[in-house]
Amino acid sequence: MLGSLCTGYGGLDIGVLAAFGGGRIAWCADHDAQVEEVLAARLPDVPNLGDFRLVDWTTVEQVDVLTVGFPCQEISAAGRRKGIEKGTRSGVWIDVVEGICVLRPQFVVVENVAALRWRNGGLHRVLGDLAEAGYDAVWRSVRASDVGTPHRRERVFLLAWPAVPDAAGARRRQPRRRRSGTAPRPRSSGESARHRQRHACSASASATRLHAQVDAVIRDNSSRTPPPSHTNWRAFSHVVTRWENVTGRAVPHPTVPGVHGGPVLSPAFVEHLMGLPAGWLTDVPLLRVDQLRILGNGVVPHQAALAVSVLLDDFQAITHAPTQGRAA
Repeated sequence: MLGSLCTGYGGLDIGVLAAFGGGRIAWCADHDAQVEEVLAARLPDVPNLGDFRLVDWTTVEQVDVLTVGFPCQEISAAGRRKGIEKGTRSGVWIDVVEGICVLRPQFVVVENVAALRWRNGGLHRVLGDLAEAGYDAVWRSVRASDVGTPHRRERVFLLAWPAVPDAAGARRRQPRRRRSGTAPRPRSSGESARHRQRHACSASASATRLHAQVDAVIRDNSSRTPPPSHTNWRAFSHVVTRWENVTGRAVPHPTVPGVHGGPVLSPAFVEHLMGLPAGWLTDVPLLRVDQLRILGNGVVPHQAALAVSVLLDDFQAITHAPTQGRAA
């Protein structure tokens, strides 16, 4: 079973369930008024805890996996970079840790923008807090383009699990975990190139399989048949065609008429680029600006599935624990 914090439209959860080979969402938590409408439409049988800062965690159903895509506004390069400790929105990470300490899930999956691993971005705080809570962790940066999307959208994904005591009763420290208050060292250019090459190879070999897994999770929630569309993409044809081949669906036209008659960005187009079936969010009666905002804060499920699959391999290599066939 999976519990979800800062759920959004559920992209992270779909990807995590696909990586684990299935499972169900026990509860979610998001108090954004427009997101609540999306969750009510797409996850009608899943209770929404709302503002989890006000939740008594001792009353919440235990879960095997906890997913956390906490707000990035004060971490992102597009924001004011206040970070976790000074930010009022990204600072909800502190409340997340309280929930982890009570629920003690078998796995915690954290997702945020690439800037989380920059200097003062907050990755050191996340890793340090998890260590103090008794969790070991591994993390990786994965781009949406690694699974075939026409956009980069790099994100940091982290997998944490309860630390294993050694013979003396002390928690075993893993080499990937950082001490609280220290920033992770940046990769060298050579390491970055090898990192990108590895993910590119992994994506080309597994994109179709991951898409099938993601679609299976989506079908468990909502069965949809997207309408066909045809657009001349010109210079972008190769990347658009690549994504159409991965998803098996035509990419919608990128614009719609605005209130003044001119073309504006189409939410249906963004919805498809985020790896969602047609209407997953756009069938919910929201303003276009709210649809785009929610989509912009979301996660490509295929990207999350790839990232968590690789992190589970890392977990298995470190702990020698089996992960195949483990459903959330």
